[in-house]
Amino acid sequence: MVIDLKGVEIGAIINREFSFKIDENLLADRNAEIESDVKFTGWYSLADSNTFAISGSLKINVRGVCDSCGDCYTRVYELPYKATFRVAPELDEYKFDGVSADIDKSVADAILLELPTRLLCKDDCKGICTICGQNLNKGKCNCNKDGDGDSPFAVLKDIKF
Repeated sequence: MVIDLKGVEIGAIINREFSFKIDENLLADRNAEIESDVKFTGWYSLADSNTFAISGSLKINVRGVCDSCGDCYTRVYELPYKATFRVAPELDEYKFDGVSADIDKSVADAILLELPTRLLCKDDCKGICTICGQNLNKGKCNCNKDGDGDSPFAVLKDIKF
């Protein structure tokens, strides 16, 4: 998404809402994909002739496989977004040509950094039973969770913290 800044006064704060496409495979290595356009709500400003700032939130629909239970899900995430663009960017800034700013890279970076480490079907996902594989969101299992010594991790249950 390229934001054209021709005619924008230096120091003016522009409030905007817009939607745009981003690489739907951005989350492919996390067993997920961005299902629809990204929606931006916030503001941007041309701070001076060399600096463009943008801040707000990104709303994305993610479809994937739950990292805890393995079920397919679709969830909406609202993520904070803030970026600085300069003609001569420093380490945490993006390149700006003084006339327009392509925000795709900064949006992709924000999505990757702001999404939870584990993508779950729901915040309180119970996962699966480590013994029988039952999806605990769909029902309980009858496994002996106290451990019968068959698991190589059984010795860990007696460790006191």
